[in-house]
Amino acid sequence: MPADARNEPMLLLTSPLGGADALAHAPWREEITDEAVAVIAAARKPVVVTIAIGDLLEGARKDFLPIEREVATPKLIDALMAPWTFGGEAGEKFRRGVVAGHAARRRNVAKLRAAGVTILAGSDACNPGDLPGAGLHLELDRLVEAGMSPGEALRAATWARRSANAPSSAPGRGWRRNPTACVS
Repeated sequence: MPADARNEPMLLLTSPLGGADALAHAPWREEITDEAVAVIAAARKPVVVTIAIGDLLEGARKDFLPIEREVATPKLIDALMAPWTFGGEAGEKFRRGVVAGHAARRRNVAKLRAAGVTILAGSDACNPGDLPGAGLHLELDRLVEAGMSPGEALRAATWARRSANAPSSAPGRGWRRNPTACVS
């Protein structure tokens, strides 16, 4: 894996994995290169940007959306607002990189949108602090913060996502084959 994470999407698209139906986790610690954006746009690949999870990894939560407060217990809210560390020195170094990438995550959404790339919403809800279901609302909030209109953000979680899940021209490839296969 190269040290320059900004080129990861381009490397994926030009590698044997280039048959992917979509990309997940736009570079979230550094700004994506113009070259990588051009490759993604030319390949007509949608990107699930998951910017909220980066924000959640920055440290203890300071605020919660009303829907998050509705689904989480007060004890969980208190625990998520408490100071925490992220896996010793190596984890803290990783977390500092995530904090430094806060603005880059938003610029990446803007760059991808400007190039005509379809942005999809994804909450990455398996991570600490991201509440399943309600976490998608947080992602939509962050997409609006990154410059999308509320309607665009909602489409990124609904209509655009449905279009990206349409049957692939190569049956049996990737997550388009059976989008419910990972649901138990």
